Amino acid sequence: MAGKNERTSSGRIVGCLVFVIVLLLVALAALAFYVYWQAGVATRAAAEENAYKCLEESHSSEDFRSFVRRYPDSKFLPDLINRMEAMGLMERCWDDLEGRSAKAEDYKKFAERFDNAYYDALAMARIDSLDWLRAKEQDDAAAYEKYLFSHPDGEHFAEATLVHRQCLGTEPSADEFADVLVAVENFLNVVAKGDGSAAKSLVSAAVKSFLGHRDVDAAAVARSIAGMFSKHILSCSFTLGDDFKVRRERSGGGYAVHASVEQSIKRDNAGKTAGKYILNASLDKDFRITSFEMTETSRETKDSKIQKK
Repeated sequence: MAGKNERTSSGRIVGCLVFVIVLLLVALAALAFYVYWQAGVATRAAAEENAYKCLEESHSSEDFRSFVRRYPDSKFLPDLINRMEAMGLMERCWDDLEGRSAKAEDYKKFAERFDNAYYDALAMARIDSLDWLRAKEQDDAAAYEKYLFSHPDGEHFAEATLVHRQCLGTEPSADEFADVLVAVENFLNVVAKGDGSAAKSLVSAAVKSFLGHRDVDAAAVARSIAGMFSKHILSCSFTLGDDFKVRRERSGGGYAVHASVEQSIKRDNAGKTAGKYILNASLDKDFRITSFEMTETSRETKDSKIQKK
């Protein structure tokens, strides 16, 4: 009996040990799973935090939508929704600017309205480019100086500096300006009187263009002026506008003229009585006309019925 009891007791002890070992193994497995699960939670939280921080540098609403799809239960969701909507509005406004011929002022208003480093840089680049195009269109020292002042770090600063220096050399002296003004006024008076003979001494031997005619000589200009007006025109006069501008040509030693001109006509029949023009002309170093073009911008006419009355 003693042997049997001893075996029974030993079996119980072994069973207890096995049970304890199993419990320990289960506990260790549970602990390992818990640690693994906690590490996963921490990893996902860290990934979510990093993704959220990355959105600070984002310039696309699609990045925000991607975050929301990946972390639909994120604690950052309320903030992200507002920012995503603001980003979408900014993108639509930008696309609208790019889809039409926006001006530099439009991009300035955009930059003032929205605070985004990426789009601010794009807007500043567009403004720089548009201001440079405007300076080139005006093509004078003042325009280039304005660009240089507004864009000290502009993409075209070096080129603008060079052209500005060249333009400073094209500014006529006060005496040159006065001589050019007198020469143009004298020529307009000759044209107004239809005095072809007097015109010969005011133009160069070879005229590049005259009222649409290319490469003509002084005689051709004289004939054109002599036959310009009908017998019904009693008198004609031209008046230069206050916007009269003179630029010394960068080569050749001549001068370029740009101005508005008003024409007044007295006549004894129906027809044109007044007109406005844009004058573009050039003169050689001796102040003789080498080209002369007038583009009509508006006119007034006398109705034939009024004339009969």
